[in-house]
Amino acid sequence: TPIGFNPDMARLIAAKLGVKLQVDNVKFDTIIPGLQGGRFDFTATTMGATAERLKVLDMINYFQNGTGVAVPRGNPQKLGVHELCGRRIGVQSGSTQELKWLPQLSEKDCTSQGKPAITGVTLPSVNDALTQLASKRLDAVMYDFTSLAWAAKQQSEVLEVLPERVVTAIVNVALPKGSALTPALQAAIQSIIDSPKYAEALDRWGFQGLSIKTAAMAVPLG
Repeated sequence: TPIGFNPDMARLIAAKLGVKLQVDNVKFDTIIPGLQGGRFDFTATTMGATAERLKVLDMINYFQNGTGVAVPRGNPQKLGVHELCGRRIGVQSGSTQELKWLPQLSEKDCTSQGKPAITGVTLPSVNDALTQLASKRLDAVMYDFTSLAWAAKQQSEVLEVLPERVVTAIVNVALPKGSALTPALQAAIQSIIDSPKYAEALDRWGFQGLSIKTAAMAVPLG
């Protein structure tokens, strides 16, 4: 049974719409093709709004997240968010970390200053990346801050999350471009945000302070 803030939000949306929910747990990089092909109606997977995604998706804000960096417990290499040049960093295939944030960070901190680039190691899932981190095949993992914080809470003897984030951004529920469901989902999400159940769901997973006030249609991440 999928658990977490995203499944909770998906269930709240379905309840608000009065429809039965089926949650499919799939690889992240199969979600957009699945939406385009009609396999899924919507996704609640902390998806950032890139210009490329907005060409094929309708995206609706639903909470704040960010990109963080996980390192082995105790941070033996004394890494920092801006001290990753020449390191091997695990990222999930199809994520904004792979497509946007790691390349930007590498260019800003490293290659533009004559330092070795950050090596992004693309893996099917964040679990694969964390497994490789634990076995010392990676120096760090870059992924959604909230997910890494939850993983670190469950495996506190194995890993920790650097306190500084790479970036903080609003994330989105996504639907196929022009979906007839978009107006109804936007209204449902706004109603949830305005209700106590939204804060309850955030608090349940330790996401205090990550709420938003408006279920706006997304604009591309800066």
